[in-house]
Amino acid sequence: MKVAVYTRVSTDHEEQVTSMQNQKEYYQDYCREKGYELVNLYADEGLSATSPNRKEFLEMLIDAGIDIVRDQETNKIIDFKLSKRKPKFDRIITKDITRFARNVDSIEIARALRLKKVFIYFENMDLNTEKESWEMEYSLYMTFSQQESIDRSKKVAFAYKQRANKNIYHMSTPLYGYSYDKEKDEYIIDEIEGKVVKEIFDLYVNGGLGTKAISSLLNEREIKTKKDKLWRGTTIKDMIKNEKYKGQVIFNKYTNTGVTSGKKKIKRDPSEWKVVDNAIVAVIDEETWEKAQQIMSNRTKETTYGNKVGSKKVKNVFFNKIYCSNCITEFTRVSGTKKRKTGKVTEYTYYCKNRRMFGTCDIRGISHKVLEREVMKLANGNLQGILNLNLNEESEHAQKIIDRLDQKRQEAGQAKLSIEEKIQNISNQIDKLFDSFLSEGTGELMIKATQKKIEQLEKGKQDLEKQLFSYDFLEIDKIESKVKERLESIQKLTKRKTYEFEEVLEYISKIVVFPNKHLEFIIKSPTIILYALGDILENIEDQYITHPYSVDY
Repeated sequence: MKVAVYTRVSTDHEEQVTSMQNQKEYYQDYCREKGYELVNLYADEGLSATSPNRKEFLEMLIDAGIDIVRDQETNKIIDFKLSKRKPKFDRIITKDITRFARNVDSIEIARALRLKKVFIYFENMDLNTEKESWEMEYSLYMTFSQQESIDRSKKVAFAYKQRANKNIYHMSTPLYGYSYDKEKDEYIIDEIEGKVVKEIFDLYVNGGLGTKAISSLLNEREIKTKKDKLWRGTTIKDMIKNEKYKGQVIFNKYTNTGVTSGKKKIKRDPSEWKVVDNAIVAVIDEETWEKAQQIMSNRTKETTYGNKVGSKKVKNVFFNKIYCSNCITEFTRVSGTKKRKTGKVTEYTYYCKNRRMFGTCDIRGISHKVLEREVMKLANGNLQGILNLNLNEESEHAQKIIDRLDQKRQEAGQAKLSIEEKIQNISNQIDKLFDSFLSEGTGELMIKATQKKIEQLEKGKQDLEKQLFSYDFLEIDKIESKVKERLESIQKLTKRKTYEFEEVLEYISKIVVFPNKHLEFIIKSPTIILYALGDILENIEDQYITHPYSVDY
């Protein structure tokens, strides 16, 4: 049997190397003993099981024959689908559920893997998804691990609050420039990193260099970050803004959104902060630190036009639209000042982020003027043919939807009664479960299982209530109105021969930059057809068919 192993390792480089070696040896022995063939060991460094950005985890799913579906606009993962690829292994071995996944996608991933005949074995629970009863056991363990995470989070929050009350600051991983002295039980300035921090502030305050220039200089000298990675301008910027380098610690500055859904930090109101000076040893004197903040503030001061000098311009018409064909990475805009007969002018060029930050991509940049010119060509005639709108077909499907809505009006009375009866039955089941839940002598395992079942029933009840709402006459009228509006907008588009620049941008989903001065526009064509083919009538404004359009410039 071919197997893969998934695990997570420490973010500390030395510990990471040791941990990887130990786990590799352990699983090589384990597989040899069991007669398995170890295909690969996938290890993500220190990322939470709720994180959607685990590179090795996603690579493992791809090798298992699962495709990762991402949103074209945001690049976020929205689905996992079966591919036609043959999996590279038959089983995934992992320590426990907390190592594998701890969110709503996990059970869907496990189901998809089963369909590809790839099963997961959780060592600590002796649970194999090849078993018929795997899903019930899996759900129970998921409930336990979630509750443990919540309890642990509460304990951490309590401990943090207690330390804040005593002005005691703790870093899970020492900040760059610091190390922890176990004997003295305190943070000290790291001899080598401390010098780098001082040099960064000196270059910024006295040398006149910007954050990107400083990061490039450090990378050229092969100085790595705490995680043994390349420096970025944003990393330098965060360092300069970090008050800890002058010895100041702010407690209660942030809160987060949740435990198992992936934490997101939210800054609290300053009135809730607790500021403690000299909480840790200072690497940078206060005068230098304050000068750095003043320089940063001056570089990003607002002009009379409301823009910010020295910061990224928010108004970028091609923002989040240009991508590299080489590494599927967004392009970033870079401004430059040039002398013309009329005086100094600011010109913009777009570069692949990997080329700009790390020099790892050979796709050349593209100027704003070229992009503007090609978009105007679309505006002046090419767009109509690319949209490929078929008014007769769209009208036909619009009528089909309106007929379905009329049918829904006629069936509304009977359908509502049926749905309301189902909702009542679920409510009765929930009441009975609550009675058994509250009865004496109920074991902890049964309580957890009952909680899980109640959650499932509540979800089913919500789905039914949504169905019931869809039979409301006002909701039906609203959908019909949207369909007619959509058809009217398509009718207007078919009569147009030219468009405004801003209108064309609305229909451009993505611009992909290729070598040899080649571009591919992904054009969104509005439609009713996709909406008509769906079972659920909602979000008609999001329905588009995409068409690629290639040009050489």
